[in-house]
Order: sequence, then C-alpha cells, then structure tokens
Amino acid sequence: MDVFWAGPSRYRREIRDTSESLGQVIVADGKNEWIYSPNDKKAWEGPLPEGSRSEIESEVRLISANYDIKLSPGRRIAGRPTWLLEFKSRATGALVRRLWLDRQYWLSLESELFRPNRKIGSAMRFTSVSFGPKLAADLFTFKPHAEWKIISRLSPESIAGKGAGRILPAWLPSGYVFEGEDALRGGQNPVWHDRFSDGINILSFFQCSDDVRLDFGSTGAQPVSMASTHAKLAQTQDGLVLSWSRGGRRFVLIGPLDLEALERIAESVP
Repeated sequence: MDVFWAGPSRYRREIRDTSESLGQVIVADGKNEWIYSPNDKKAWEGPLPEGSRSEIESEVRLISANYDIKLSPGRRIAGRPTWLLEFKSRATGALVRRLWLDRQYWLSLESELFRPNRKIGSAMRFTSVSFGPKLAADLFTFKPHAEWKIISRLSPESIAGKGAGRILPAWLPSGYVFEGEDALRGGQNPVWHDRFSDGINILSFFQCSDDVRLDFGSTGAQPVSMASTHAKLAQTQDGLVLSWSRGGRRFVLIGPLDLEALERIAESVP
C-alpha cells in the first residue's frame, strides 16, 4: 500500500497485490471519499468520515479503562527512530497491541495486533517514509469516466433515518461499547455495519437480507452448531468470522475474539 496524506480531508491509499498491480484506491478530495478498483469501472462515493474531539476523548477513556500502557525506546523503522507503545489487557494481562511511533511526528510506522491465542493476527510496517514534499493536487481528485458506475454510500443522516429495523446484540464482552454504524446498498436492502470497540480492538457486526452474498476474503469456512441455529466459522487477518441466517436475515460477526465469545454475542441477537 502507498499512502499519501495532506490533511484529514485529503488523502489517498493505493492498494496493490503481490505483483504490484493496482487493486483498489481510496481517495478523499476534501469533500467526498471515493473507493474504487480501476479494473471494475465502478466506484463507491460518500461523505468523508467525521471525527470529533469528544469521540477521540471517548477512545482515550476506553483505552485507559481496558489497557495498561508501557512507553519505551523502539527500534529504527524506515530509517527513523521510534517510541514503542505496548498495550496489555487489564483483564487478562495479555499483550494485545504494539505500536512503533515516529519520534518526531508520532506517525505509526509499525503495528502488531495479537489474537486471544497470543499469536500475531495482523501486522503493518512502513518500508519508506518522507515528510514535507508538496504533493500534486491531482493525487486527491477522482474523475470517473462516463461509462463508470457510481454507487452512493448512505450519509450518516440517511443511516439514522433508515436504521430502525436493524437488530443489535444484547451482550458484548466486557469493555466493548458501540462506536458507529455505516450502510451499503445490497439488493433491495442495505447491508448494515455496526462497529463496537474496546479502544483498540474492533468488533464488526453485519446484517442484511438473506439473498445478499457477502465476501470478506475469509478462508477455511467450517460448520458450527450453536444453541439456536447452525453457523459457519472462517478466518481473516482481522480475526474469526462467524456467519448465520435467521428469519430471512443474514448476520456476520468479525473480530479478534475467541469462538466462545463470538457465539455468546451471536446468541444474544434477537
């Protein structure tokens, strides 16, 4: 991935496969965020993600409540000195995350996220980084060709007005709170995405009509018998994926939790 950043409302991420072919681009032009794959001739367009000072303060409180944090000198990454931040769960004492931050700019140059079995679930590292050069303005613009299909993502106001029919879990693991929601169109109905967080880990809960097919790039799906229904369990770099259908709806849970916790969350969905 190549990342270009010119402020919170102007950025660009170019995601490539192992052969260096461009697979997906995410670009914000100051007003809207576009997500597209050059070969698909299709783009998602929607409002910029918004964050407020109160949301940031809430995240800091969550992290402080759920984790012990250690700061120490880190190794050099991409040729730059870093600080190492380590987060350990107050509940279990297990190491949950490591962050190597640039000492001058506090940019996260490397991160490791650990699964409940204490193995690394996902990792990110910058191989090179530069600060200060003026970036070309066209990096942060997107002009689709006439034959491209443009798909509008729902705005926060639209989500708030249409989300009354969605279902949420009645139980969450200790420390997790509701963080936000999003919606994508799928068939006749939207695909709802609710996010829960403990300050570091994200638990995603998707729901849609049963005729919508969802692909999260998961591997090794296996049948699982829960108390009230049958489900499938798969794996992604973000954690386990538990999916099931009930009452004409499809539900999917994704998160860095063990199967017992995911099943308990699933059983709490009305």
